[in-house]
Amino acid sequence: MDSKTPTSRSPRTFGSCSKGMKKPARHRSRRSCVSALIMVDGPRHASGRPTLFFGARGIMSAVITVYGPLRDLHSGNYGNWAPNPALALAKLLASMKDDEGRVTVDGFYDDVTPLTAEERKAIEEIPDVAPTLMQTFGFSKPENQADRLELRHNLPTLNINAYEAGGGVDGQGRTVIPASASARLDLRLVKAIEPAKQFDRLVAHVRKHGFFLVDRAPDAALRGAHPWIAQVTRSGGYPAGRTALTLPIAAAIAKALSDAAGGPIVRLPTIGGSAPFYVFTDVLKIPTFGLSIVNFDNNQHGANENVRIRNVWEGIDSMTALLTMP
Repeated sequence: MDSKTPTSRSPRTFGSCSKGMKKPARHRSRRSCVSALIMVDGPRHASGRPTLFFGARGIMSAVITVYGPLRDLHSGNYGNWAPNPALALAKLLASMKDDEGRVTVDGFYDDVTPLTAEERKAIEEIPDVAPTLMQTFGFSKPENQADRLELRHNLPTLNINAYEAGGGVDGQGRTVIPASASARLDLRLVKAIEPAKQFDRLVAHVRKHGFFLVDRAPDAALRGAHPWIAQVTRSGGYPAGRTALTLPIAAAIAKALSDAAGGPIVRLPTIGGSAPFYVFTDVLKIPTFGLSIVNFDNNQHGANENVRIRNVWEGIDSMTALLTMP
């Protein structure tokens, strides 16, 4: 959807999009008439200030499965003797991060694009809300205490989403040594990191820790030939994208939002979440910006996901300011 401001000055043309518009966005016929593109996504900063972001992480998912015996074994009859893939997978996952939250996969940070002076300045101007976040979400200290959250948004992540072995933990469970154990990971990507390359680094880490890699469940012969066997599969993925804070249109958008709010806003070089910014910034070469509207404690991707009505109204004010700016 394109909207033009009703003003006698040179009008700007904005495009708006949702995260599901990657395919339509690849049609380039109208890109030359678009001054900028606005994406609405993610939560406002916990300070409550209007939040403008200039980039979004990419993402890819992976599943690691470690194989043990050919079938589940009785834990009394064969415990302390048969290898347990659930324990082997737990050790493998633990090897991927140190106690300060730094990913230990070789090369994981090699392609990270350093923040510019203007991007660091924007982060320094953001109120520190770490105590509020920890109190709201119920934990005592962050994974890494050296850097603030907004800085760490500009680094890639390795996160465990789910873990399964032996049929789960509901009820009394089953007293078995499971035949396999699986974990689902998400890897958030930042500017200049390619999904395929990051996946290859993950696979190399698994191999480095002594696992023979397969592309399907191993048969008895393979299990008998290798002490530890694993399968690593990738699901989807796209790179990150980012717009320079120093563009004239960036300053104009930030001023419009600040004027409408009657005070300072938050400028984030990159938000923590993922969105297909790269389609617009790298493929279509359109300056792309993001507006975060929902409350920071909205339970995103969880039960009772919500939005405060006040945030909706203030979001409308922000969009109005953008669509009527000179």
